[in-house]
Amino acid sequence: MSNIFISYRRADSKPYAGRLFDRLKAHFGAEHVFIDVAGIEPSLDFVDRIREAMAGCDACVVVIGRQWTGITDAAGRRRLLLPDDLVRSEVAMALAMGKRVFPVCVDGAPMPTPDELPEDIRLLAAREATELSDTRWDFDTDRLIGALEAGRELDGPADGAAEAAFAVLHPRGYIASAMRLFLLFAPAWTVLMALLEAAVNDLPFRETLLGTLPAGLVTGVLFALAMAYLARGETLAVRFTNRGQFVAKANLVMSELGFLPASASPGLLTFRPSLSAGLGYGRITFVLEHGRATIVGAHWYVRRIRKRLG
Repeated sequence: MSNIFISYRRADSKPYAGRLFDRLKAHFGAEHVFIDVAGIEPSLDFVDRIREAMAGCDACVVVIGRQWTGITDAAGRRRLLLPDDLVRSEVAMALAMGKRVFPVCVDGAPMPTPDELPEDIRLLAAREATELSDTRWDFDTDRLIGALEAGRELDGPADGAAEAAFAVLHPRGYIASAMRLFLLFAPAWTVLMALLEAAVNDLPFRETLLGTLPAGLVTGVLFALAMAYLARGETLAVRFTNRGQFVAKANLVMSELGFLPASASPGLLTFRPSLSAGLGYGRITFVLEHGRATIVGAHWYVRRIRKRLG
């Protein structure tokens, strides 16, 4: 049985799949890598052999080319949306069996988004993809081999940071923003009202402070709720073709909006608000994947970021 299953669409990425098969075969041995051309004898039933190989594998490498999602049959139907499409069946089988799935994008192909995939393979979009480039083939395949050998998925955002970033979408994110804004605004507003009343009416500050406290608290609550509505969590998915250029533009946009870099890793950029941006809005996080970034943060700023990124 094979330990590594290579799934690919012949009309889309056959040369890349064959080259990858040769690389993995040289490293792991032919008996540990399955590809349909080399792994199926002419007398065997194709579908049964695919199912048998998938059941015996530990990992499934899905080779994705530029036409992987868009190739159609003779009737003009997208093959990926057809229930009997073999590539779809391979990926669905791997996900259902709990195999480690490695999306591998070739020929400059972007990683498919969830809305481009049928329901039974939509989880593929959540996997961290790697790119196999002709100009750095050895480096890219070495990274993939390292992940296969270690029995893990490809490295994505570290230490659960992506999951932590998405926690802003939880309803408690709205409540937390309101509480922060209340604590920042209500005391200052109450003290300012007390000082003004004391100056106008020539009264002791302590007396006016006690008198304005209820009104200050109510005003603070209303202000905090209104501003927290603008600070509620939102996500935005954007595509890019060059990661370096996108990161540079993201840093420029966030600087213009008054945010400062907080942390950076290959899969994650985090920005914290300066005083001018408004501390109550919390952090903005860019979760970077192959050809795509998911921006997580306050509704008010995510909308502004979208306009500036274009």
